[in-house]
Amino acid sequence: MNTRYWIPYYLPPWSLRAASKPQYRLAGENLILQITEDQLPWCPEFNGDVKCSSIQTGLYAGPLHSTKGQHRFNTKCKVREIQIPQRNGLPHYGYINIQTKVAAIPNRVSALWR
Repeated sequence: MNTRYWIPYYLPPWSLRAASKPQYRLAGENLILQITEDQLPWCPEFNGDVKCSSIQTGLYAGPLHSTKGQHRFNTKCKVREIQIPQRNGLPHYGYINIQTKVAAIPNRVSALWR
């Protein structure tokens, strides 16, 4: 994965990078994000048994133990590891095109957040 464009973690300030790292494979020019049977939940203290495979194009968090950071989904979340701010692909205008194929399985979610 070319980390010049993508950050291979899901909201790492609230978890640990090791726990929020995506499961993926490359097939030609396609990035295939997947969740495997043996994958552990990304942030069990605050998000239960939710497993996630995700990439981001930007990352911001405050200092260690602070409550500042993007998408703080629980008021108890605090920054667990120092995060270096990254702005790999933050468009000011234009279009984002994505093509997805998602299996229709109960309790699964697929999303593009901007």
